Amino acid sequence: QEWTEMAAKVAGPGRFTQLAMGGGQTVEAIQMLKQASQNREWLLLKNLHLVVAWVTDLEKEFTNLSPNEGFQLWLTSEPHAAFPSILLRSSLKVTFQAPPGMKKNLLRSFDMWSPEAFNEHSNLEATIRFILAWFHAIVQERRTFTPQGWVKFYEFSTADLRAGGDVIAAQCAHGTPDWDTVLGVFANAIYGGRLDNDYDIRILDTYLQKYFNNQMLGEGNIKLTKDIELPKVKDARNKHEVCMGTIQKLTEVDSPDLFNLPPNAARMVQKNAAMKMIEALGKLKDVSETGSGAFNREAWAVKLKPLFTLWASLTENHKEIFDAKDPPKKELSPLSSFVWMEADIAHQLVTRVNAVMQELQKIVAGTALLTQKIHVTATYLMAGDVPVSWDKAWEGPENIQMWLRYVAQRAVALQEWLKLDEAGTLLSSSIRLNHVFRPITFLNAFRQETARQSGQALDSLILDCAWGEGATVEGAAVSIKVEGLLITGASFDGTSLQELQSDSPGLSPCPICKLAWVLNPKSQGNVVKVPCYLSSSREKLLCGLNVPCNGDIPSWILSGFALLLEQ
Repeated sequence: QEWTEMAAKVAGPGRFTQLAMGGGQTVEAIQMLKQASQNREWLLLKNLHLVVAWVTDLEKEFTNLSPNEGFQLWLTSEPHAAFPSILLRSSLKVTFQAPPGMKKNLLRSFDMWSPEAFNEHSNLEATIRFILAWFHAIVQERRTFTPQGWVKFYEFSTADLRAGGDVIAAQCAHGTPDWDTVLGVFANAIYGGRLDNDYDIRILDTYLQKYFNNQMLGEGNIKLTKDIELPKVKDARNKHEVCMGTIQKLTEVDSPDLFNLPPNAARMVQKNAAMKMIEALGKLKDVSETGSGAFNREAWAVKLKPLFTLWASLTENHKEIFDAKDPPKKELSPLSSFVWMEADIAHQLVTRVNAVMQELQKIVAGTALLTQKIHVTATYLMAGDVPVSWDKAWEGPENIQMWLRYVAQRAVALQEWLKLDEAGTLLSSSIRLNHVFRPITFLNAFRQETARQSGQALDSLILDCAWGEGATVEGAAVSIKVEGLLITGASFDGTSLQELQSDSPGLSPCPICKLAWVLNPKSQGNVVKVPCYLSSSREKLLCGLNVPCNGDIPSWILSGFALLLEQ
């Protein structure tokens, strides 16, 4: 929208065109390029990161043009490693990153709404527009706290605010808005259409219900935060100025409580940023030391020795993980089948890794020849990354040392699982779900086991839980004890959730959790469903579990707390 307004002023009305790439418009883009160059017009091609392979063709077409004066080609792209460097070097580059913070966000919104136009709105519409701008700033700036605020960086944009303003204008034309319509459009189209995580959708719905209701339009002082009140535009000569006065009361730096996040959320963001920086610096060091990738025996020995040592320390006392085991000849239950398949995955992984480690040790010792395949694998290892073939076998951490630790840990643990299964005591033992490669598949196998033993239909069973060593799940035909769960964003003692302080640790252990698939989960009083993710990155969701809590459930939802299998 900003580009359109600028192009209309500089190039002139009707003398500019634009096209969003990504859906097979490459031929149309070339035609538009030629037409614009001859007609002295401006052309904007957007989202080139979606068609990076085609950009070289665009570059050739552009080089062969004989454009008339006044022609300009504008391109937009997100960062992409494969974007042609020659085109970058020959272009004037502008990087746009909006300044962070609620205050700056709200100021941008009110800069977009001219004082003259805003002051012409009714008191009702002006108030709701401020609420919309506040809500828009909340959902955008909450991204600072990803993955606790949102699990990923969603592309909320100025276009969402404009669309929301259009909805508000249409609704206010007939008096008090139909809030069900407003919430429905915002949740299912404008803002919610960008979300792909059910628990992020729940957060968005909670914010919508918090801000868009008749109570926000009532008399008296309406608190947006403990220090900021909703501006009172009624009878004001300059509604825009009143709203700007409220915005100026905000601080330059946002505190987590603005977003209903725990006080230690900012410290967690800083810690994650520091860890990413350290990892990036480590990779730069690895790349510089690896050089061009040509074989250098001494350099390879130095780079690979830590991995040889690590793998030996992880496996030297557990040689049994390299021995293949055949499952029993009898028909296996769903859980037993799962355990044996996991053990087979573990055996294949450790066998593959061990063979590569032994081969590389021979190569650096000069007793074996280097092949192209092993060269590619070694290049990944020396850069601190997981080889592609290994990552396809099991998608774990990106760091190779962490990946090796997790593989060895699971391989050793699954040997114990096999013993428990053979003894028929798996269901009565405490287990850790981060000891298997496919915890989501484990829950499905556990569901099948329950359906078989209870005689209930598989799709009628619902996952339920109870907390504590002696807890039981009512109506459970089969249950299992899970230990080692972690919680972030809150603490939990087995009885109720507790709020965190600014110096609280980012993760804390949970009590033992009894899991069961039941037909009709029993009411447990004041509980909130908490997402349980495989790791702190929150990229993969395992399930949702009910946790008892005190106080306001919407506040707990907005706190972004979650259960994790491992850090």
